[in-house]
Amino acid sequence: AVSAGSVDAGIGIYAAAAALDLDFIPIGSEWYDLIIPAVIFDSAMIGALREVLADESFKQEIVGLGGYSVEQTGALRWTT
Repeated sequence: AVSAGSVDAGIGIYAAAAALDLDFIPIGSEWYDLIIPAVIFDSAMIGALREVLADESFKQEIVGLGGYSVEQTGALRWTT
């Protein structure tokens, strides 16, 4: 809607604004946690996911999109 000129502003992420050559003003940050049940934590599927999240080239791809922090990407936190 913004790029079409039908509105002056909208809520979105930096990467989308940059892709559409729109100005971007950050209004906040969000953090996301991926919750993995303990019973599948040691599975091959989760192991593969953890490898990707720990991979520096993957993190650089994310940083390259703009607007993302990978400071905690792949970090583990445990709860009971």
